[in-house]
Amino acid sequence: MSRLWVSAGENYIFSRAKASFDVNWPNKAALKLKGETMVSKSRLYIPALGETYESLVPYAELLLRAGLGAILVVHGLQKFFGWFGGAGIERTAQLLEKFGYPAPLFLTYLIASLEAFGGALLVVGLFVRPVAFAMVIFMLFAVHYTAVNSGFIWFRGGCEYSLAILFISFYYLVNGAGPLSLDRKRGREF
Repeated sequence: MSRLWVSAGENYIFSRAKASFDVNWPNKAALKLKGETMVSKSRLYIPALGETYESLVPYAELLLRAGLGAILVVHGLQKFFGWFGGAGIERTAQLLEKFGYPAPLFLTYLIASLEAFGGALLVVGLFVRPVAFAMVIFMLFAVHYTAVNSGFIWFRGGCEYSLAILFISFYYLVNGAGPLSLDRKRGREF
């Protein structure tokens, strides 16, 4: 019988069909391997896909993180320079002032910096948790504003898009950058 050690800090848990856990150390669990390999605790309809799913998990995390980062970079450039049909610094500051936010010019630079530079950090997987934390806070405000003023549907200016960014950011706040990242390569994360 083989054993797989799963650290409490890992981003995903491997489980096996009919698996059982032995807690031998404070932060480690021994997983007795029986049956097919699976990414989650549920049994797969096609067990042969389990190892394929396991091998793709790091790439899926990378794709999600880099995709979010790229989207944020574009939004930051819209705010900084008015590129890609964006409003630019002055119009964005005017919009924040209209919404009643204090120091709208400062907030515009803060948001644009978070999106542009934070997005770039997400793409490479560096300082992911602090960026994700800042994005969660920013998106909570964005969801509140868009839900109150425009409802849910994104093409009507609703909170749907902001919720998606919030949930993805929360995932990376909790789980960290993942195995294919500079954070992991450096061996330290927040």
